[in-house]
Amino acid sequence: MEETKITYRNPYPMSATFKGTLKKDKRKSNLEYPVYLRITYNRNNRYYHLGFSVLETDWKQKTGRVKSKHYSSEVFNNRIERAEHKGQVAFFELEDEIGRENITAKMILDRMHGKNHNDFFEYAEKRIKRLKNNDQVSQRKQHRTVVNKLKHFTKSEVLPFEKITLQFVNDFEDFLSTKYDNAVNTIHANLKIFRRILNYAIKEDLMAFEDNPFHKKKLKKERTEKTKLSLDEIKAIHSVEAEKGTRIFDAKNLFLFSFYCAGIRFSDVANLKWNNIKDSTLSYTMDKTGKTKTIPLVMQAIDILNHYGYKSNNNNSDHYLFPLLDNNDDYTDFAYQKRQIGSKNALINKYLKKVAKSADINKNVSFHIARHSFADYARKSKMDLYTISKALGHSNLQTTEKYLKNFDQDGLTEEMNQLFN
Repeated sequence: MEETKITYRNPYPMSATFKGTLKKDKRKSNLEYPVYLRITYNRNNRYYHLGFSVLETDWKQKTGRVKSKHYSSEVFNNRIERAEHKGQVAFFELEDEIGRENITAKMILDRMHGKNHNDFFEYAEKRIKRLKNNDQVSQRKQHRTVVNKLKHFTKSEVLPFEKITLQFVNDFEDFLSTKYDNAVNTIHANLKIFRRILNYAIKEDLMAFEDNPFHKKKLKKERTEKTKLSLDEIKAIHSVEAEKGTRIFDAKNLFLFSFYCAGIRFSDVANLKWNNIKDSTLSYTMDKTGKTKTIPLVMQAIDILNHYGYKSNNNNSDHYLFPLLDNNDDYTDFAYQKRQIGSKNALINKYLKKVAKSADINKNVSFHIARHSFADYARKSKMDLYTISKALGHSNLQTTEKYLKNFDQDGLTEEMNQLFN
């Protein structure tokens, strides 16, 4: 039986090729054609301008050189040879740095022009470093997670911008679903960060606007129902007995304080000091937006503060309202403070589960649910949209409308029952 000979073909050429060529589509008025160095690698071409032009009759197409009869042939041909050498050096440098399989003709051209190869991961690291320098801790973590997932997907430390196509994004989306078992909205959040980094890269001319694959892709997102508590469930939390000075006591009161203070976020609650209160009015700078929010303290909120010394002479001190952060600790390191607040948030959420269980509430209660509950209660109480928006600290009514959209079904059910009863 005759043995079948199998030939294995290397998918990448041994090296890039460089050759002088006339750009026929750029003929000048004097009938001369500009001369370029054509860079060819993996069946893709890029062109490096050499800065001179010649007539077609003075050009040798086969050798990519100017004919010797031309008065400047020696100078021009020397320029072509130097460019070829420069291209070869650029190719071998890139091969050492990122491997032949990651090289593109454009990257060789960029290197010849003195630019670094357009590596997405390298640029993403710069963005992450910038977020760190700006103390944007949560965003930095989110960006780091997405970049790590992309490295897992590509199995490489290098990702040329040219390889980020619509097919690449679709494959990455499938990878997040199958390999990480990410839900639709988690994938949506990851792809939004990926898109954001690309948009910044486009602004810095690292990627062409028309090459952005997200122009052709609509990100999928599922509508989720926001968990919230009814007024009866809020009353049930009120009724939970807890010993003063315990964490379950703090968890109960912090949750209720947020509810009665228009859904104040945990990071803001943790940072509140007694000097944030003046004339029964709470005024503070929101951590998320940097904007000042002022809200009157209702009696229920004041009753809670009384457990922590509101009636005493602490009102004008710079001590914290609640026993979350240490008055004697140094929080000038913003990242350290963020970590401490995150740790305390997790602790309070742990004890809120016990509060909910004691109140016979069969819901996954966390601190942020107080914000949802306030918004839903305000809506049911017919508070107007503008006032709800102002109370929540939203920058515009559209944000509030979107926020309340998750409660619309409950509202419709109630309105229908009232209509026909």
